Amino acid sequence: MRCDATALSIRAISITISCHISTKIGGEETEIVELPVARALDGAPWFLFSTRAPVRNIFASRIVEETWREEFQGIYQCGGIVVLTMHPQFIGRSGRLHMLQRFLEYVSTFPNVWIATAVEVAEYRAQEFADHR
Repeated sequence: MRCDATALSIRAISITISCHISTKIGGEETEIVELPVARALDGAPWFLFSTRAPVRNIFASRIVEETWREEFQGIYQCGGIVVLTMHPQFIGRSGRLHMLQRFLEYVSTFPNVWIATAVEVAEYRAQEFADHR
């Protein structure tokens, strides 16, 4: 199956930097907001495992939660954006979902924090960009 960003109404793409760009998709001019990602905030490196060499063990949810809290604290102090990359096959376990809930509850105790989807952030940034043109 071919991934067609226009047909899927994709408004956000996660890569390594945050910016707003105009580009062509399917020959049509479109605007894409790119959101920053960090491996430490991606569930896959923590919960992906392998029994083959090199062996990868699954990390305990408490270790992931502690790391995400530390990452959040540092990014919060700088006024940045925290983008969690979650994969249903990794985060979709009951213990991990409870960990995610605790993390979101922790984050929500800080002033001026907005918990949003990638699409909501992309729409906000696109509007902010348009307002400053």
